[in-house]
Parts: sequence; C-alpha cells; structure tokens
Amino acid sequence: MSANDMRAEVHQMIDELDDSFLRIVHSMLGTHAEENEYPVVGYDLYGNPKRANELMEEYEQELAAAERGEAIAADVFAKRTKEWLSSIK
Repeated sequence: MSANDMRAEVHQMIDELDDSFLRIVHSMLGTHAEENEYPVVGYDLYGNPKRANELMEEYEQELAAAERGEAIAADVFAKRTKEWLSSIK
C-alpha cells in the first residue's frame, strides 16, 4: 500500500471516529508534532530527554544571569573545583 493510499484510508477512518477516540488521536498527533518541532538534543543526568527549545530557554536564562553579574570568575570556579575534587578522593 502506498503512502497516498494509507493517507486516504486514515482520513476515511478519522472521519468515522467517535468523539472520545477522536480526542485520543488528536492528542497523539499533537504530541508527535511537538516532538518533531522540538527534537531531543541530549539527556540530563537521569536519562530524561532535553529538547532544543528547553536548552535554549535555559541558555537564555543563564546568559541573563551572567549579564546581571550573577556569575563567578573562572579562577574562583577552578579553585572551588580543585577543592571539591580533593575532598572526594
């Protein structure tokens, strides 16, 4: 069966759905469209997917915080990292 044949058959099936199942199909298609619009670009430490739009939002928030001076200097960060690493050995 060709893709066009399947599309035509799916359209016919959708036209015949009852309202409750139509809501389920609508939700599934919405989720699918959202996942394609915002692809998974990585995962957090717990294996949860991170989408491009989420990472961009986090980046913008962190950039704004840095512009407000809510950051630490690189040398301070390096010192704290060394201290932390030496404490866990």
